Amino acid sequence: MASCDPGEEVFMEDTWAKVSVEKIQIQTICLGIDNHKAENGVFPTSLKELLYLSPDWGQLTIDPWGREYFYEPPTSAYGYLVGTFGKDGKPGGEGDDADITNLTLLN
Repeated sequence: MASCDPGEEVFMEDTWAKVSVEKIQIQTICLGIDNHKAENGVFPTSLKELLYLSPDWGQLTIDPWGREYFYEPPTSAYGYLVGTFGKDGKPGGEGDDADITNLTLLN
């Protein structure tokens, strides 16, 4: 149902924009991780290692909700994982609170 409250519409657009930024930032972080692997022969152990490549990476390691993206380096069986826990900052959730990771972006 459409809302007649313009404030609600602005809030929804702001949230949609933040989710879009999350997706772009995760893809960019993944490029940085892949470049680190290509240049150094190993994956970074943390996102902070990307800061040594460029100070600009510091801005990319914080999601639009103000929290750091999480990063799990690859294990022998699985690749790395980069993501955010969404608006609520808690694992799981739906809508604005849904987790977004490099793996969910593949689907």
